[in-house]
Amino acid sequence: MTDLPYGVQHGSRQHTSLSRSPLKLLAEAVGRWARLVRPGGALGLSWNTFGGSRDQVAEILAGAGFEPLTDPCYAGFAHRVDQAITRDLMVAPRS
Repeated sequence: MTDLPYGVQHGSRQHTSLSRSPLKLLAEAVGRWARLVRPGGALGLSWNTFGGSRDQVAEILAGAGFEPLTDPCYAGFAHRVDQAITRDLMVAPRS
């Protein structure tokens, strides 16, 4: 389980610039994470949806060999934290 930068007080460094979206950071890290998670294991992510949609996160995870769970019981976690943060959660087993 990990919590991606929310892009409000903290962003992710991309070379020399600060990015408020976690998608580029996720795309760079997920391949390394996939090598560490055994088949059948799962990755859990929390992120601010203002920095990337559920579909965008799912696409990045699927591209690295994870299978984002989309059943309704896994899709109802989004909730507002404050005016700049709507947090969501995604669970994605590794195939």
